[in-house]
Amino acid sequence: MKYIPLDAKDRSYIGAHWNRRLLRGVQCILLATLGKVGLRLDFFEAAFGCNVKEFLEIAIMPEHYIIYRERYKSEALSWRETFNSLTLEDQKQLIQISSTTPIDFKTLKSKKLKNLLLPYAEKGKESKIS
Repeated sequence: MKYIPLDAKDRSYIGAHWNRRLLRGVQCILLATLGKVGLRLDFFEAAFGCNVKEFLEIAIMPEHYIIYRERYKSEALSWRETFNSLTLEDQKQLIQISSTTPIDFKTLKSKKLKNLLLPYAEKGKESKIS
């Protein structure tokens, strides 16, 4: 359940260390697991990661990579490898940019960032494949 301060008048509160992409990532993880957080450690780690670093990698991936993990296994692996090859500053920039819509590709100078952000812009991809 998303945290909202008790005195909040609206439900749009986002904590200091979160953004819309991370919140949506958690929703996608729960969609992929059918809302279940299993008791087995291997199930939990496959869904949410083994540590904070892996959790962030999973939570910020494009939605269809998270929800349809088996179908996009190789693409997700490639995405994570490229993400891990970025500098910390570029990783922070990717997290910030991926949380905004629409993504302005013209302002990006890094080719790696552009390639990592491309799947976010592919609206309706899943409905076309299915």
